[in-house]
Amino acid sequence: MIAVNQLPLSFCSSNGFHDFMSVVEPNYKPCKEEAIKTRLKILSSNIEELIKKDLQDASSICCTTDCWTSISQESYITVFAHVIDSKWCAKSYTLTTHEMDKRHTAENLSEQLINTFGKWDITNKILAIVTDNAKNITNAIPLISLEIYRHFKHSTLAKTSLEEKQELLGLTKTTLLQSCKTRWNSIYLMMERLVLNRCAIFNVLADRTITSQSMAQKLEIKEHEWLFIESLIQFLKPIYVTTNIFCTENNSSISMIRPLLKQIIEKHLMQCHENEDTIVQTLKQTLASEIKRRFSLEWDSTESVLLEQIASFLDPRFKDLDHEVLSNHEAIRSKIKQIINQNNYLEPNEITTASQEQQNKHRSDLEYIFGINNEENDLTKEFQNYLAEPQLRFTLDPLEWWKTRYSKYPTIGKLAKKYMAITATSVSAERCFSTAGNIVTRKRASLSPENY
Repeated sequence: MIAVNQLPLSFCSSNGFHDFMSVVEPNYKPCKEEAIKTRLKILSSNIEELIKKDLQDASSICCTTDCWTSISQESYITVFAHVIDSKWCAKSYTLTTHEMDKRHTAENLSEQLINTFGKWDITNKILAIVTDNAKNITNAIPLISLEIYRHFKHSTLAKTSLEEKQELLGLTKTTLLQSCKTRWNSIYLMMERLVLNRCAIFNVLADRTITSQSMAQKLEIKEHEWLFIESLIQFLKPIYVTTNIFCTENNSSISMIRPLLKQIIEKHLMQCHENEDTIVQTLKQTLASEIKRRFSLEWDSTESVLLEQIASFLDPRFKDLDHEVLSNHEAIRSKIKQIINQNNYLEPNEITTASQEQQNKHRSDLEYIFGINNEENDLTKEFQNYLAEPQLRFTLDPLEWWKTRYSKYPTIGKLAKKYMAITATSVSAERCFSTAGNIVTRKRASLSPENY
């Protein structure tokens, strides 16, 4: 209960728990803190052994990592492992969350990762490491949005009045939101909430018993400014939706990056609306240009094939490579053929029986006499059959598709399990520190790193 609910170690010795247990079970003797620590360490050790077994069974592993400073000014690093298991289920494991007393330089971070991989004996299985870019992006937004938020935040009278106006207008009672430079989509959410409560805000500002004339004039949003905010919301919504998709734990494979970004550019950023603000048009063009540059969307066949392109081909939802330029399809497919030929091996659980080996030997002897390279033919046939498969609808689960077709395409399936385990974001590592923030609070800031 302490582990699951993130309770302090002293919970079992608290008066409230004693009073509760005296009613539930008068003869119960609460555990001491040291006993709780021992039991938690045993629990952690048992879970660690289960994770080690799963990682040893995995053919390749993707990791995500992030750093965090607690309220007690102690610096921590966390490392997550992501695999697709033998049942085609995406799994994520916390490998470590430990104190990092060195500066967050590339060399020190690299050392921490190498030590973690060595401890879990997975160094040779790491295919990719996904990290945050560690940059705070500054965004230009109407300052008036922040001013209105601050007014309703600091004025109890205005806040109460806003709730009353919301109720009269049939709106859900919600507070206004503030943007935060380090929180994804907060600008979008702030402006969306503002527009949603436009009428209620107007009624509060127009009520002279609530808002003074000077304050109302200061906070007034003119009609053209409302139109501009609505245009910005429309501009930012595809980014907000895509971010939510990438942040979903079980559906955030790297295979989705290029297909989704191409849809954002073609279906949203490149679409111009009648009477659209010129600033918004410029924002769209700039964002489209930056997405293309950052994610190499204008890739050509003279460059090295990207991990995202390999993963997309192995994802049955995007296998036809419709998101890539037609002239680049063959280069991507050729690269995957090359990888297949270089890595044609059986998984540990794909051991043939003695009778199967004898039958295969007899068949290969005859093929040798007739000059037939059966292995090459089988791989070519498997590849062609995979190409001929109809593309899966983008709303369906690609892992479920592979689960039912792995026996039909075993060689390509091994690659799919490997590359589709690479995550699109480092969100899992960041979520770990959201949990950490609930554990290390102002009233619980002296928890030592070894017990954390």
